[in-house]
Amino acid sequence: MLAGGLLRARAATRPRIDQALRLFLCLLALAFIIRLPFFFIQGYWYDVLLFRRWAAAAYEQGLTHILADPEIDYIAYGYVLWSIAAAVDPFVHGPLAESKALLQAVKAPGLLGDLAVTCLLFWSVRRWLGREPGVIAAGAWPALARLPAGLGALVDADRAALAAAALYAFNAGVIYDSGYWGQTDSLVTFFMLAAAMALMERRPVASSVLLAAGLLVKPQAIVLAPLLGVVTLRRHGIKDALLGAGAASALYLAGIAYFLVKGGWEPVHRVYSAILDPESRVSVSAWNLWQPFQYYDHARPADTLLSLGGLSVSYETFSNILIGLALALFAVYILRVKDALACLIGASFLVFAFFMLPMKMHERYLFPVLALLAPAAVLQRRWLALYAVLTLTFTLNVSAIFPVNKEDQYFMHHEFSILVTGINLAAFLAMAAYMLKQSLTPKKAPDGGPAAPRSLPPASP
Repeated sequence: MLAGGLLRARAATRPRIDQALRLFLCLLALAFIIRLPFFFIQGYWYDVLLFRRWAAAAYEQGLTHILADPEIDYIAYGYVLWSIAAAVDPFVHGPLAESKALLQAVKAPGLLGDLAVTCLLFWSVRRWLGREPGVIAAGAWPALARLPAGLGALVDADRAALAAAALYAFNAGVIYDSGYWGQTDSLVTFFMLAAAMALMERRPVASSVLLAAGLLVKPQAIVLAPLLGVVTLRRHGIKDALLGAGAASALYLAGIAYFLVKGGWEPVHRVYSAILDPESRVSVSAWNLWQPFQYYDHARPADTLLSLGGLSVSYETFSNILIGLALALFAVYILRVKDALACLIGASFLVFAFFMLPMKMHERYLFPVLALLAPAAVLQRRWLALYAVLTLTFTLNVSAIFPVNKEDQYFMHHEFSILVTGINLAAFLAMAAYMLKQSLTPKKAPDGGPAAPRSLPPASP
């Protein structure tokens, strides 16, 4: 009887599984088709020419040769560039560094990264909500309960996973950045999202290793280190924290070992120092807190922002104070709020704060929010609203830096950028205020206990 029951249970779940996977594969195919034409467009000439130059140098002169390029800021990404050049070289006639085929091929990692993030969102959200169905609130995105005919048989976890994947896959800012521009932000975003989801599944060591892999792609991944540190120490203790740190350090050192052995410490140190050194501008191209000061006053990080008696506070000092306050708010939120979405909200806040508050910030550093916030956006309306706002401001910011039509979009570099900066600032303050309120006044059920999560209303047959 037990065996018969198991067989019936498997037979009952198989149509749902097959249907969810079929729908996701259709979604993934459509996402690929939308991006495919952009593969044959040059993209942002400056960035793709740099990628082509680095790829050719890595393949023809050795990996460590890229360290000699004064503009290099992706050390371990040299492995990817070398692989691309090696794959293209047999089909190239003439100098590899001038090949149009290589110019197009260096856009492939961004496209593949988009598809990988889409797959990760579907798989991880479906797995997570399938194990914790109570996370889905009754007040969630109403569209999840009113999907077209043929989707109603899916359980809540399937619907939420498909919606989260779709939010990212068909996001205008994501397509513009990875497809039209040709950037690689989706690659580091994949590892940042994977690290956050592993942490939510109580796998701190795996989470640390995944974040280290992201660091090898791009140093920006370090922004999630506070999340891993605080959550691991709170939930798992010092032993797992040390194990995670050790495993992450081992992977990272293994990733850059070739460059250290062949090139020496000095060029590697120079590359990372160049990333950290302040520039002469408080904001490079990000429409963040410092954009108005850059636009109107051409402020520099060392300039005085405030004078209090005999004490002068520079832009850079004030920026560091704000970063410290943001980290304190994040720590209080993560330590006090027990909500199942806390890790994703905390991760999104760290990325948002990293975009809004530090000096010399670029427009694309907001990109990971579009993946990290997607699961929360399909579960609660407030995060869907924030997701929509950040999608709009991010798309406007990147399209102003690399416009489709310079004449029609020239206005974006003037007062329009200050308007969008104001929207970003309002969104950031609203998110910070919500997190502070949640930290100080956690929700309670009528009986005084924690509020019980509820499920989506049943799907229509």
